Amino acid sequence: MARHTTKATKDATVNLRLAKSERQLCERAAERAHLQLGTWMRQTCLRAAEREAGTEERRARLLDFIQRARSGEVAPAKEHAEAIALARDDEWKR
Repeated sequence: MARHTTKATKDATVNLRLAKSERQLCERAAERAHLQLGTWMRQTCLRAAEREAGTEERRARLLDFIQRARSGEVAPAKEHAEAIALARDDEWKR
């Protein structure tokens, strides 16, 4: 992770209830990563949250693309593929 925070900025806490087996599973994963349990959990949760945020951005870009395609700003995929194939054929003839 590129983001580094100091202990002074870590002033919020989250209580998390886990079954003993869940905690043991997390502890083993943290040990394999050579991290303390809290550090491993924080990093894992932050990565998941960043992925979710990225999903929203991808969804927004996809919706924008669909709108542009419906309005005719973007050529349909079949036409685009045919245009590329024709251009490649022309290049091979040279």
